[in-house]
Amino acid sequence: MADSDDRLAQLQQACDAITRAQGQPQVRVVINPRLHATLGKTRREDEVEIAAFVVDAGMEEALQTLQHELAHVFTTRENKKGPPHGPEWQRWALKLGAKPRASSERGSASHAAYLEYRASKRTYTYICGQGCEVVRMRRLPSRNLTAGRYMCRAHHRPVHVQLE
Repeated sequence: MADSDDRLAQLQQACDAITRAQGQPQVRVVINPRLHATLGKTRREDEVEIAAFVVDAGMEEALQTLQHELAHVFTTRENKKGPPHGPEWQRWALKLGAKPRASSERGSASHAAYLEYRASKRTYTYICGQGCEVVRMRRLPSRNLTAGRYMCRAHHRPVHVQLE
């Protein structure tokens, strides 16, 4: 727990230094163990969340993610509308020293941790009338299956059967 607290303190200090240097109001940093599908998240204009697996992968990865999320915060403060990774965000990302990209690089420690998490999750396999398998991370509600609401992308036919 102390190690986690130390890393959070380091991230908060880095965040405070960045916001002061940019003349921006303070932003709170939170390490969120429930984030698995994303490296970080901007909750409001005054809080960013960093996935615990990113922090576990190393402080360099965590700082890159912090810079990325701060670019979102500063972009939102300037311009409430606009694409999440558009030109304004890219300008802020470069200014803060983040690589202007939407996700982690393949081969990075955080990307490897994410892939490991995905592999550990249970998957649900469905088949369409043509025998095509559709693998999903979440179970489809039975009402969607019986109503034919979920379609196979390859054959544009309803998915009906769940394989165990």
